[in-house]
Amino acid sequence: MPFQHADAIRTLGVPLGVDVDTVGVEPHWSPEAGLHQPVAPGTYLQELRSAIRSMRALHDALSDGRARAAQPAPVSATAARNASERCSKLRNRP
Repeated sequence: MPFQHADAIRTLGVPLGVDVDTVGVEPHWSPEAGLHQPVAPGTYLQELRSAIRSMRALHDALSDGRARAAQPAPVSATAARNASERCSKLRNRP
């Protein structure tokens, strides 16, 4: 998850000046069997590589005083409504 957090700070926090919180959960907390797989060494190394690259990009963006990524696109009303409905369904799961 470190690379997602660094990318969120770089693409949202730096250009828009917002605070970014990242939340993760342990895989065994989910009833979905697909999340219960052990992490293979190759997967772990890929995550580590992604974290290093994202931290480097964040460092560069902070050093330049601006984010190098494009500004996020505005969210349509339909997309916002669909996301809200998906979140509601997840919250109401047994």
